[in-house]
Amino acid sequence: MIKTKMKSLLAAGIDPTPSEGQLAFIPNFTEGKAKVAAKREYNHRNAARARKRSKSIVAVLQERDSSLTKRTIGLTRSNNVLTTQIGVLQTENLELAARRSLEEEQARSVSS
Repeated sequence: MIKTKMKSLLAAGIDPTPSEGQLAFIPNFTEGKAKVAAKREYNHRNAARARKRSKSIVAVLQERDSSLTKRTIGLTRSNNVLTTQIGVLQTENLELAARRSLEEEQARSVSS
């Protein structure tokens, strides 16, 4: 019932957040009760806006988290590939160094 009256007030262009709006909403309210009711309505509206804002922020953060997680997975895969390539290149380098050392020793023994 109160929500129906609230909608009809809003449709009539009466804002229920000031105490005057509350007095128009419920005529037998005292000024003190109207102020309390207006403050309650004001807080209710701000809380609703805060909940919407929070939901929006959470959605953005979840999307960002998902994006960063995908990026981390891709970077980890790239890192694993590069680490494997480094291992292969180090092994090839050691083999080439050993071969060069052997060839140098053979060249010295032939020249002596």
